[in-house]
Amino acid sequence: MEKYFSPSKIKQLVEAFTFSELRKLIGEMDIEFFALCYFPKYFDREFGRFHQELFTELKHMLANTGLITAFGLPREHGKSTISSFLFPLYATLYDKSQFTLIISATEQIALPFLDMIKDELETNTMLIEDFGIRKGSRWNNNEIWLRSKSGLDSCIMIRGIDGSLRGIHYKHHRPTLVLMDDLLKEDTARSETKREQIKSTFTDVILPIGTKDTNILICGTILNEEDLMADLLKGKIPGVRSIRKSAVIHFSERDDLWSEWERLYNNLQDEDRVNTALSFFRSQQSEMLNGTEILWPEYLDYYYLMCKKQAMGEKSFYKELQNDPRSTDDYIFQNIMYWDRLPEFEEMEIAMYIDPAIKAGKKNDYSAITILGQHRKTKQLYVIDGNIYKLLPDDLFQVAIEKLHTFPVGKIGFEVNQAQSYMKQKFEEQLWKARIYTPAEKCELQRTETRADNQSGARR
Repeated sequence: MEKYFSPSKIKQLVEAFTFSELRKLIGEMDIEFFALCYFPKYFDREFGRFHQELFTELKHMLANTGLITAFGLPREHGKSTISSFLFPLYATLYDKSQFTLIISATEQIALPFLDMIKDELETNTMLIEDFGIRKGSRWNNNEIWLRSKSGLDSCIMIRGIDGSLRGIHYKHHRPTLVLMDDLLKEDTARSETKREQIKSTFTDVILPIGTKDTNILICGTILNEEDLMADLLKGKIPGVRSIRKSAVIHFSERDDLWSEWERLYNNLQDEDRVNTALSFFRSQQSEMLNGTEILWPEYLDYYYLMCKKQAMGEKSFYKELQNDPRSTDDYIFQNIMYWDRLPEFEEMEIAMYIDPAIKAGKKNDYSAITILGQHRKTKQLYVIDGNIYKLLPDDLFQVAIEKLHTFPVGKIGFEVNQAQSYMKQKFEEQLWKARIYTPAEKCELQRTETRADNQSGARR
């Protein structure tokens, strides 16, 4: 109460109101208090400064009309619980929204949040005491009708953006508050056609879904640099206020130390590599944290996020936690891991894979030779050597034989589609002449498999 009232005013309020009335009064003034007081099991972590921004944004919306705000937040930052559970309850219980519509990628995704809301309205004794909620005539899987102490009828409804939204209403009311959370699923984000469908639904159906007074709040994470959330946060849709947050605000200034930490953390020859990397971090902690800033230091820490980055891979980390998806759709190879040194050859089983071009020569297809190693203990696969060539078969075979003299190859795989079967026989003849007696195993791959897949044939 000290946040809002002087000591003398607090004394007056305590004398004039019951605890129930005071809770309700302060909850309306302070959404954080509303969350912590009534729903401690859902909000058991200290809120961050960005949460306060989100609360302020909702209060500003509810005090005004016709606003559209997009709030881009990373995963693991409480976004959905706030936007699809806390906000609908706050707006409804304080009679600030008569018809609140929650929209997710599908109705099924929004369903758990409505179940949480119903459970609190039915079982939360403090909430029932303070707000005197009564059920209305509908209380089902996708909408609930309520009647407050003041006698105002209200509705909370869930829908999927892939469902029927045109002309949606509660009695004669159109939505007064639309709360949108994570409108894209992974498969939708990958499809240009589906992304465009979501954009069209937003502009054609969502924006005119209510009246001139309807407020719309969109919370989400950018999954594709050309999805709806990206457009909203880049200001491509006029009239939308946008706020974008990343889990890591500032990365460390000591890239050199973190590079060494990454090497230790990913050293598959060290069975205790996680603790080795942690010990290195602790010995250099002050330097390694120099210049860092994260979005939610009250709950997360920079080291945890860097470990998360290693586990997720850079592409997923930047998409899910930085709200900055990288365009890698056109890359042939994605999420490549590389090492500055290899295990000793005697620690690995080593195989050669040969994919000869059917039409060889300088103007025709490429042939490929790859040397792969699998660590006997960790089972990690390494590409030891890989090259593509435009060579005639005999010349390609000589290159392969030179590599067999260089690397201790225990297995040879040879692709034998179409005329390549005859080429395998020729290659085996060359092996015998070179006194190399490692058998060449034939590998027959389906035509639908790509060249990149072919390179992994010797692994199977």
